Amino acid sequence: MDNTVRSNYIDNLCALLGINDKSRVKIVGIRTGSSIVDVSITDANANNPSPSPSEPSLAQVNTDLTNAIQNDNLGAALEPGIGANTFISASSVLNLLPNGNNN
Repeated sequence: MDNTVRSNYIDNLCALLGINDKSRVKIVGIRTGSSIVDVSITDANANNPSPSPSEPSLAQVNTDLTNAIQNDNLGAALEPGIGANTFISASSVLNLLPNGNNN
């Protein structure tokens, strides 16, 4: 995944989840085979002690992402600028890490 595709992926994910502070979202791994992209999304106040009131909490991000996966909207939301409309499929899974675990 080149830098442009990574940037577009993050831009599209932030737009889908209403995240304004893009520094909250990082691609932490890309695994071959089924194009598995591991993403870390930090809490709104992790990078900024006074986040914008419009910045969604992790609970809201969790709800929005879960809904996008369940409604099969994640692929369409992430596709622009990535070039593969099958990039995200019905097999998308959200795995939450315990608080404080960034691995």
